[in-house]
Amino acid sequence: MILKLEPERLIQYSHFSPLLGKPDLPENYHIVTVELVSNGMETIISLSQDNNENEMVREHSEKNWKMMLYTLEKLLEK
Repeated sequence: MILKLEPERLIQYSHFSPLLGKPDLPENYHIVTVELVSNGMETIISLSQDNNENEMVREHSEKNWKMMLYTLEKLLEK
């Protein structure tokens, strides 16, 4: 569900991952925030995700987001 939207600047949404093996309940959702900041010829992307229950889950999410952001960067550089 989209929680906050500022076109061309920010999107915040809730996200449920069934991979964690937890029930689909509000307390098991993450809030993902993606923010864009224009810096002249560049756009800086900032991404955060809350509600990571432990360091292992946080590291797994960080690895996935880094891969996604790298792929996005390569796509946009074409």
